[in-house]
Amino acid sequence: MSRVLVDAIGYHQYRSTPAHEPLKGYSTRGQEFDALRVAAGKHHMMCTETGWSTSVREEGWGPFKKHWAYTNEQVLDFLRLEHDINRQIGSLMFVQYQLNDGPTAGDQDRFGIRTFDGQLKPQA
Repeated sequence: MSRVLVDAIGYHQYRSTPAHEPLKGYSTRGQEFDALRVAAGKHHMMCTETGWSTSVREEGWGPFKKHWAYTNEQVLDFLRLEHDINRQIGSLMFVQYQLNDGPTAGDQDRFGIRTFDGQLKPQA
């Protein structure tokens, strides 16, 4: 008697790029999901964590150094697009990583849909 131990494949979709830009190595977002479908095989797929940090990032060096951050409104747009793409490919789940922002301005503390003190952000 054969027993199926896997019902679904969960994947995390953290990006440092906007939702409409394909990841390095892919020409389109569709190619990304084609590769995911191949990896998942016959199993259902579920996006078990996704999100974009609104922390300030630093790029470049010396006089070419710049600081930038995604706004809450940009993250809202990214999440809407990502949700639509995941629905189109048949993902059974779409989970936003982090309910609340953390206590610091660091990258890992700025994925929330609420501020540290519990106020809803636009992407909530």
